[in-house]
Amino acid sequence: PIGKLKRDFGADPAEVAGTGTFKEAWTLAWRPELAVRLIEASVWGTTIPAAAARAADPGPSPDPPAQAAATPDPDLIKVGDLAPDFEARAVGGKILSLHPLRGRVILLILFAAWSEPSLKQLKAVEGLIWSRYQSDGLAVIALGGGDAVETLIPFKKEHGFGFDLAEDPQKKISSLYATDLVPRCYVIDREGLVKFTSTGLNRQNFIRMNNVILSELRR
Repeated sequence: PIGKLKRDFGADPAEVAGTGTFKEAWTLAWRPELAVRLIEASVWGTTIPAAAARAADPGPSPDPPAQAAATPDPDLIKVGDLAPDFEARAVGGKILSLHPLRGRVILLILFAAWSEPSLKQLKAVEGLIWSRYQSDGLAVIALGGGDAVETLIPFKKEHGFGFDLAEDPQKKISSLYATDLVPRCYVIDREGLVKFTSTGLNRQNFIRMNNVILSELRR
């Protein structure tokens, strides 16, 4: 796992953690509350010293300023809503849908192959969520808004993603969930209800998403 993290994120986890030892990096890499720190240097552009990495998480960020009333809300699906079902062709040819996955915890990601934040989010999910929770039954579906499967085939091969990437060339599926902005993540519980949503590449949201997934998998 250490070699994979180093390859995917362009940094030695031991160096990022400030420890200088692979033993310490291994410990950090498999502690849920600290694992995300290992990719901060490449994903969020900051490095956390070892002492700070061991400290408790600072908690939620302050709420952003309220939007003007005239600004349309791009979020169509909220926490507590039933996740809209769909059918999407994945790399490899299979058709993906939410209904057959009922009874499993699902992480749905809306991304775009051209988007650098989307790529970093997908790498973070691969290295810190998918690799850790796939054996617990987590399903991950990444929908490429505006991307045909012909674009996603080399994209998936180049970056080595193990989870499913599916096309949404006309953004018909993405538009069921939101009207703007990628990447977006939705954690869907075993009953098909949305338990968490996030927009953009944000460290605190990633930590919270990890915790929600872990909590749902333990239910």
